[in-house]
Amino acid sequence: MSISVFCLSCANVFKVNEAKAGKVVPCPKCGKMVRVSALPPVEAKPGPSLVHRFFQWIFNVVFFSVLAYLFYEGGFIGILCSWFQNIRHFLFG
Repeated sequence: MSISVFCLSCANVFKVNEAKAGKVVPCPKCGKMVRVSALPPVEAKPGPSLVHRFFQWIFNVVFFSVLAYLFYEGGFIGILCSWFQNIRHFLFG
């Protein structure tokens, strides 16, 4: 992996090996010495806990079960249609 380095003298951008991180290297264009920035330490982010993943799974199961119930055999659509028919009969006789 390589690190991009910016030379302040000539505005040249060049790449160096990451083994040279934190060291001073010459710019290939103008020859001035440029310090290579050190690589920040990589911290591993912990994933969600087992309890969080369990409750997320439960939520997903309940959510999709409710959706399946509402749309199964026109349940939700049937409710809306009957509601609109009742309103239509109420408003227009």
